[in-house]
Amino acid sequence: MHKDKIINAFKIYLNKDEVNLEYQERFLGGMSNYTYHVKVNGKDYVIRIANKEGKVFVDYATEKLHLFLLEPFNITSKTLFYDTDTGIKISEYIPGDNLTATLSAEDYAGVARALHKLHDLNIEGVDYGQIDRLARYESLVEKHLTPEYFELKAFWMNENSTTYKDADIVFTHGDAQRTNIVKNGDSYTLVDFEFAGMNDRYFDIASLVILILVIVLIFLITI
Repeated sequence: MHKDKIINAFKIYLNKDEVNLEYQERFLGGMSNYTYHVKVNGKDYVIRIANKEGKVFVDYATEKLHLFLLEPFNITSKTLFYDTDTGIKISEYIPGDNLTATLSAEDYAGVARALHKLHDLNIEGVDYGQIDRLARYESLVEKHLTPEYFELKAFWMNENSTTYKDADIVFTHGDAQRTNIVKNGDSYTLVDFEFAGMNDRYFDIASLVILILVIVLIFLITI
């Protein structure tokens, strides 16, 4: 449960020899990390502990830069501590719940507002690098790539270079799936900007929708 790492990180952040970790609860999701809601010295926080694959997927220096750029706009939770060597990040805790697979019309509207606000920001982040990132991911699973995958990739590459070649490039979240959106009343907050960068705005919309479609398909197959 990473108790020792959590305690040590808060000792550094709070500049104290001892801290009182009252409880910890792990959030859902996290391909490259473990994220916990913790209470330390009576105050709620969120802390991310990167796993061993973290640096394969996430550039910590880039993420830290993007969080700094976002800070004035009240887009996400405030970052309180960031160690670019280990990927450990401490943030303010945002009350609420992650979105579920079944989204209401109200949820879609709320997420649309949050993404619209993000995409309209006049900030210049690091290029998401779709092609280079895809090549890096392919190298990790090279033995498992199928002819169907390469057929789909060829279709996407063609669409990307023709239909979407003049698409607006904006600052995007990069992983706008439901576990990275916190709902509290009528407020929707984007969290976990590990994969953020300058990209096509429709990438964020696809990130939200595709996971829901996969879950629905799995449900239909298993009933």
